[in-house]
Amino acid sequence: MLEISTDPADYVNSVWFDIEPTMADAMAMNVRSYLMMHLQKLLRDRGWTQRGAADELGVSQPRICQLVGDRIDRFSTDSLIVLLARAGVDVQIRAKPRHAARAAKRAS
Repeated sequence: MLEISTDPADYVNSVWFDIEPTMADAMAMNVRSYLMMHLQKLLRDRGWTQRGAADELGVSQPRICQLVGDRIDRFSTDSLIVLLARAGVDVQIRAKPRHAARAAKRAS
């Protein structure tokens, strides 16, 4: 089971907080990058070639090339979850209210 937190305290050191204009954008990109990294690791661990991964996941080889090439701009959160599900990985996303002190710190 792959569990992803949306609590900024769990990944406040993420580069996305320096790149993205808002906390919401940073959280979304952090979730996408985590999903992508997990999928990349799965491909390596299973020893799949790009062609083999494409066949197993039901996508084209160029799509896998985008995945292993870190083209995060080419993938939505939904598409990454679908690929993980096709690979037999259950994804669970945990969300909880942000503490006011953390929200104020990020806003400043």
